[in-house]
Amino acid sequence: MSSREGNLEAPTRHPLDWQNPEFYDEAALFKEMKRVFEICHGCRRCISLCRSFPTLFDLVDNSESMEVDGVAKADYWQMVDQCYLCDMCYMTKCPYVPPHPWNLDFPHLMLRAKALKFRSHGASLRDRLLSSTDALGKLAPIPAVVSDSRPACSARTISSVASRRSSTAARSRASTTIRGGFGVSTFPWNVDTYASNGLGNAFTSSGNENDSTGNVYPVVILSADGNTNYQLNPKGGAALGSSINSRYKFAPLEPDGYNGQGVGFVQYDSPVPTLKMWNLTVQRHLGGNMMFEIGYVGSRGTNMPFYTDLNQVPEDKLGPGDAIYRPYPFQSITGVSTAGASNYNALQGMISRRMSNGLEFNFNYTWSHMQSTQDSSGWGTKQGNTPYQSAYFPLRNYGNSNFDVRQMFKGQAVYELPFGIGRKYINNNAVADRVLGSWTLAGTVVTQTGNPFTPYMATNNSYALSSNMQQFPDVVGNPVLSNPDINGWFNVSALTAPTAGTFGNMGRNSLFGPGLSQVGLSLLKTFVIHEEIRFDFSVNSTNILNHPSFALPDLLVGPGHVGAIRGVTVSGRHIEFIGKLRF
Repeated sequence: MSSREGNLEAPTRHPLDWQNPEFYDEAALFKEMKRVFEICHGCRRCISLCRSFPTLFDLVDNSESMEVDGVAKADYWQMVDQCYLCDMCYMTKCPYVPPHPWNLDFPHLMLRAKALKFRSHGASLRDRLLSSTDALGKLAPIPAVVSDSRPACSARTISSVASRRSSTAARSRASTTIRGGFGVSTFPWNVDTYASNGLGNAFTSSGNENDSTGNVYPVVILSADGNTNYQLNPKGGAALGSSINSRYKFAPLEPDGYNGQGVGFVQYDSPVPTLKMWNLTVQRHLGGNMMFEIGYVGSRGTNMPFYTDLNQVPEDKLGPGDAIYRPYPFQSITGVSTAGASNYNALQGMISRRMSNGLEFNFNYTWSHMQSTQDSSGWGTKQGNTPYQSAYFPLRNYGNSNFDVRQMFKGQAVYELPFGIGRKYINNNAVADRVLGSWTLAGTVVTQTGNPFTPYMATNNSYALSSNMQQFPDVVGNPVLSNPDINGWFNVSALTAPTAGTFGNMGRNSLFGPGLSQVGLSLLKTFVIHEEIRFDFSVNSTNILNHPSFALPDLLVGPGHVGAIRGVTVSGRHIEFIGKLRF
C-alpha cells in the first residue's frame, strides 16, 4: 500500500456500506469520528474551508486536555451540522485520503453521521428548506423587502427619529429586473457641526499652568478650590507659579468684552437633519455580456445646516445708522442653524459590457436638478459659495444648488488590441509579438454642463451689517448671453444696484458657468523578460485633446467688472511614461 500523501496520487474513494447495520451504530460512528478528528487536529490544513474545521479546532483548544479526547461526544454534532458536503477538503486539501493508509474521507464520515441523525430524529426545518431546490427557485421572482433601523439622537435629548431603509426587487422576465427603494437617513451629527450643540459650550475658558518646582510641589490639589498656589520655592523666597484659577480665564459674556468684534453662537435645540431618498430602476440584460439600466432617483433633505447671522438688522430697519436696531447688543452673531432644505431629482441611464473578446466598457448619463437653501458638506463644512441676503427668511435663498449639474456623461473603456500571440492578428510570430503584440488601450471620458453661480454687488449698500451676507443685484434685463465667452460670460448690463437699504431681486444661483470636458487615454503592455521577471510599461495622458474647461466668471457686479473668466478647472494636456520592473 502506498505511503505517499493522497494528494500526490489520484484519490481512491471507497463506496459507503450504507446497508450494513454497523453503518448506523452510534458507538462505532463516534469511534471513527474521534479517529478522524485526531488526524485533523494534528494537521489543520483545512481550517480555511467550511466552518466544520474551525469549530472542531476551537472545541479542542478550549478543552481541558487540549486534545480530541477532551471534547464531549455530544459536541461532535456541531461539526456535522457545519458540513455542507462540498467535498473541497477531500478533493483539494487533505493529504491523508485513500490510497494513504490512514484512509481519511471527511465528507463520507459527515454523510454517515447525517444519515444516522436523520434515521434517529428526522431532518430539521432548515435542512428540509435548503434541500427543496424546486421550491426555492419558485420563490426567486417574488419581491423581497428588507428594512434596517438605527436610533438617532437630538442634541438635547434622545429623539424618536430613526433611520429606516426598505427596498424591493422583482423580475418580470428572465432578462428584465425592476428595483425600487426608499430610505430615511440622518447625518452623523455626533462628529459634525452638531457635536458642539449642547449645554456648556457657550461658557469656554483658556489658559495654562506648568510645574515650576521640578516635581517638588504639586501644581494643584484636586480637592482644593483652585485659588491656592502650592508651588513654593524650595530655596525659599517668593512662591513659584500661580494658582490655577488665576491662570484660566472664562470667555467674556458681556458685549464690551469683545471690543466690537463679532461672536459665534451654538443652537441650543438642534433637530436631527433628515434625508429621505427613493429610487426606481429598470435593468435589462441585452444578451451576451451587455446590460442596460435606467432609473429615477430622488431625495429630500430637511433640518439641514444653514450658516446665518442672528444679529442682522431687520429688513424694515435697513439704512444708515441702523446698528441700533440690531436685536442684540453685539456685533455679528454667526453660526449654523438647521433651517436648510434640499431637493434632488434625477434620471440616470447606464450601459455596460463585461470583458469579452478583448472589450469592456461602462457609460452612464445623468439628467438631474438639485435645489437647496445652502450647500453643506462633510464635517460641518460648506460646499462652494454660501451667500444669503436675509438671515430671517432662509427659504428666500432656495434655488439651484452649487451641485446642480443638469447633464453629465461619464464613461470608461478597455480594449485589448487584437495583435500578438493569443489574439486575432500577428499571432504566430514571437518577434512581432514582443513589439506589436499584447498592447491594451484604456480610456475615460467626462463631460458635463456647468455649475450655477450668483453674481453679487461689489459695493454692498444694503446696510444689513451681517457677516457672509451678500447683496444680490436687481435684474432689469436678460443676464444670459446668447454667445458667452471668457471675456464676458453673462450680461452685466442686465444687472443693476438695488436701492440703498434694500435687497436685490435676483435669485440665488440663477446663472450657469462653463461646462467641463476631459478625455484620458492610456496605452500599456507587460514585457516578459524572464520566467519570473516582468516589465510593465505604460503611457498615460490626461486631457489628451488639450481642451480647456473654464472656471466660473468674476461674480462681482459694479464698475470695472464685466463677468470675465480668468481661470480653468482642467489643466492642459499631461503625458507621462511609466516603467515598472517586477521580479
